[in-house]
Amino acid sequence: MEAYRRLSDAGNLRARTRLAWMLEAGRGVRRDLAQAADLFESAAQGGDAEAQYALSVMLRTGAGRPMDEAAAQRWLMRAAEGGYPEAVAVLRDRMPR
Repeated sequence: MEAYRRLSDAGNLRARTRLAWMLEAGRGVRRDLAQAADLFESAAQGGDAEAQYALSVMLRTGAGRPMDEAAAQRWLMRAAEGGYPEAVAVLRDRMPR
């Protein structure tokens, strides 16, 4: 946990995303959805596609952030453009058949 925090503080986006997942799940730390959302947002703004997807889910469900469907869709699109497989799958599943 502390190693991820130090790396995150030093600007490592992958570590920031991992730390956010730990906070989101309460793995090794007290669960803190608001802090997880903050970290996902920071990593997402830096271009981490996994964080962009996670933030889109949090915004869509209102976990750690107020629900915001428009912002959720924007982050989902960015995650898909970044090649994150889950984001691509969600968009594919939403396409009319």
